[in-house]
Amino acid sequence: MRALLHAAETVLEDVRGWRRALHEWPELGFELPRTTALVRKCLDSWRITHRDCPRGAGIVADIEVPGATRRIALRADMDALAVCENSGEPFSSQVEGRAHLCGHDSHTAMLLGAARLMAERREQLPVSVRLLFQASEEQLPGGAKGMVEDGALEGVSEVYALHVWPTLETGRLGLVRGPVFGMVDMFSVQIHGKGGHGARPERARDCIVAAAEVVLALQTIVSRRCDPLQPAVVSVCQLHAGSNGNALPEEAFFEGTVRSFVPEQKQLVREAIEQIVAGVCAAHGLRHTLSYREGYPVSVNDPAALLRVEAALGSEIKLETVQPALVAEDFSYMLHQAPGALLLLGCRNEQKDAVHFCHDARFKLDEDALLYGVATHLGLALHAEAHAHE
Repeated sequence: MRALLHAAETVLEDVRGWRRALHEWPELGFELPRTTALVRKCLDSWRITHRDCPRGAGIVADIEVPGATRRIALRADMDALAVCENSGEPFSSQVEGRAHLCGHDSHTAMLLGAARLMAERREQLPVSVRLLFQASEEQLPGGAKGMVEDGALEGVSEVYALHVWPTLETGRLGLVRGPVFGMVDMFSVQIHGKGGHGARPERARDCIVAAAEVVLALQTIVSRRCDPLQPAVVSVCQLHAGSNGNALPEEAFFEGTVRSFVPEQKQLVREAIEQIVAGVCAAHGLRHTLSYREGYPVSVNDPAALLRVEAALGSEIKLETVQPALVAEDFSYMLHQAPGALLLLGCRNEQKDAVHFCHDARFKLDEDALLYGVATHLGLALHAEAHAHE
């Protein structure tokens, strides 16, 4: 029996069309007028009731099943990245500096496809289903927290989400036992120097040399201060200073991210960053401004929820246990509110050059993965009650 995949095939062309429409016109953060208009239009056409979150964090839709005693939630994020696309797709982004390079366009389209199938099968659903179309996953503080605070998970017994995963072959669904994605923090440093002529550095205070020294020293935190058995990452992702090859600038700026799974490790890294920045700047006689912003918590999959995923989908979709990753997801806020799971949807296909990881300008989705995403959402809804107490 391949009932789920067969059902998903009936909406696949529409799902592909929605995904491409969203991909061409990416939107950022909470400002998603074009994206949310498409979602609302679809929901209205299928007579699925919906409402906007008061904080603008997304759309909450409900497929009510009379007599159902439980409600599960399925979430899709809708926003894009502030990055230029270089995928070569004929439907590449039409907006300079914005692109769907993390697959959120496909997340939205797959949940829409599953919503249509559920609406057509209301009498078969053993539980009521809440559909969460979320804004601003890519930008702190994230839209998931706002949705939770607006009551989007009230009355929900389980919550699930998919994320496309380019290291996993299309047709496979990755399951992570326990923590799946890590914590993310952001930091930025402004080093205040004294500008001058490049030929007379002794009359200036060189913030570029100090910034370079700090960036290199930060790379010793994980290798020399952290427990090697507890993963952590410190990455400086942008650095700016000066505008002339013959003049020392007044200021240097750099920004980066900290990733970890354990709160104690995160705190150790934060303190080390503060010590290094302060120490290096003091040694060079420079002032500095350090900003540290805590982000999303760890995403942890519930063991019972994973068992239900296996029972609901194992006969149709290849399930594979995979390793956690130090990327981060604000879906973690929802998993802290209700048990559930973040599932990794394989979308890798070397023959189609769908091999680049998320956030890469060359990221390309194997659209055959859309079939398995729709089937996964539908299977979780259709088989939720049957395995609720196993």
